[in-house]
Amino acid sequence: MEWQLLMYVAIALLGIAIASTAVQAYRRNGEPVMLYVAAGFLLVSSHGVVEYLVVDVLGAGDMAGEIIEISFVGLAMVAFFYALFGPVTIESAGR
Repeated sequence: MEWQLLMYVAIALLGIAIASTAVQAYRRNGEPVMLYVAAGFLLVSSHGVVEYLVVDVLGAGDMAGEIIEISFVGLAMVAFFYALFGPVTIESAGR
């Protein structure tokens, strides 16, 4: 294994740990916003592993890797943005 893959896997594992904490917070408090936080962390932390598999293992070009990186990080930012500024329900507005 290359050092790059090891770093990507370590970051992905950290992202999984943070996302699972966000899911536990959702189960504890019932706030759906935590699911968007979890999805954002999974996307932003796993793009390296997916990019490595597509580019280095499957042999796709560097452009495919860039598209994967931009897509995953962009979707993560959308999830974070929605978690921060998404629709406010009556239940969450009164807290």
